[in-house]
Amino acid sequence: MNHYEGITPDQRWRNDLLNEMRQIRQLLERNAQAVEQPEEKSEPKRRGRRKGA
Repeated sequence: MNHYEGITPDQRWRNDLLNEMRQIRQLLERNAQAVEQPEEKSEPKRRGRRKGA
C-alpha cells in the first residue's frame, strides 16, 4: 500500500487497520443484506387438515 513520506510506522499500522476494519464492515453489511432478502418473500399459506374430519 502506498503511504506518504514522514508517516511513522505506528500511524501506517493504524491506517492499515482502519482500512481493513472498513472493508470487513462493508462485507458484513453486504452479507446481512443477502440474508435479509429471502426473508422478505412470503411463503404461501398451507392448508392443514381440519380437526374432526
